[in-house]
Amino acid sequence: MAESGGCRWCFNNILWFTAVYSMSALLLGSVKPYTTSQITALEKQFGLSSTRSGLLLSCNEIGCLSASFFFSHFGGRGCIPRILSGAMVLYGIASLMCGLLHFMDPVSFPSLDASNYSSSQGARLCQDSVQEHERCPATKDQATDNGRWMYNVQAVLMVLLGVGKSPQFSLGLPYVENNSSDKQQSSLLTGIIMAIAFLGPAVALGLGGWLSDVPIDLSESQLHSHHPQWIGAWWIGYLILGCAAIVLAVPLGFFPRHMKKSTVKDIHTATSLIKDIVAEIIMPCLSAANRDIAIGRLEAVES
Repeated sequence: MAESGGCRWCFNNILWFTAVYSMSALLLGSVKPYTTSQITALEKQFGLSSTRSGLLLSCNEIGCLSASFFFSHFGGRGCIPRILSGAMVLYGIASLMCGLLHFMDPVSFPSLDASNYSSSQGARLCQDSVQEHERCPATKDQATDNGRWMYNVQAVLMVLLGVGKSPQFSLGLPYVENNSSDKQQSSLLTGIIMAIAFLGPAVALGLGGWLSDVPIDLSESQLHSHHPQWIGAWWIGYLILGCAAIVLAVPLGFFPRHMKKSTVKDIHTATSLIKDIVAEIIMPCLSAANRDIAIGRLEAVES
C-alpha cells in the first residue's frame, strides 16, 4: 500500500510531469533534424532529387500546422496528459515505420572478399566504372518505381510525425502553468522544458553524424565513408527515436487531468521528512557550530 501510494504521489506531482515531459519534448524536436542530417542517404537509396527531398522535409511542418488548430481548440476539453501520450505513441510508430522502410528496399555494399560490386541495388547509385575519386553521374531524377512508392510512404509518415509533435507546446505548457503552485514555479518549469527541448536538434545531429559512418547493411565493406556510393545506417536512428518515444508515452499517460494542490498537511509532512533526513544524515557530519546553525534554521522552518 505504501508503494502504491508513493507511485500515486509521483504521478500527482508537477515536478515529475516536468521531468517526463521534458524528455518527450527533446524527442519531439529530434526527428526532423535527424532527417535533415540523413537526407543525402535517403536520396541515394531511393533515388530522390533535391526537389523531392525538400518537399519531404516540408511535410513535417504541414502535419504540425494542420493539427495544431485542432489540438488547441479541442485538446483542453480532455485529459491533456493522455492526449500528449497518444500523440507520443503516434510519433513513435511513425518513426519506427520510417526506419522499417529500409527493409522494403534494402541496399548492400560489396563485402571485403568481393572482387566486384554488381548488386542490382547499387546500380542506381553509381556504376562499377566510376572510380573512387570520381563523382556519380548527375541525373535529374533516378527514382525507380519502388523508390517513388517509398517516397510517398515517407511523406505520409513525415506528416504523421508533424501531427504527433503539434500538441507539444499548445497543450503541454498550459498544463504546467495550470498545475503549478504559483507563477514563479510555472516560469521555472517552463524554462526547464524549453531548455531541454532545444537540445533535441543537437542530440539528433550528433546521432546522425555517428550513424553516417556506420554502413547501411552493418557489415564490413570495401567502401569507406567518403566514397560516393557510401550510405550510412540512417534507419537505425528512426528506430531508436521511435522506441524512446513509445517508452516515454507510457508514464506520460498516467498523470491526472488536474493535479491536487499542496495542502497544509502535505507541507507539514514534507517538512517533517526533511527534518528526519537532516537529523540522521547531515547532522553527524557537521561541526558543533554549524550544527547549532542548522538546528536554528530547522526551527525557523517549522514555525
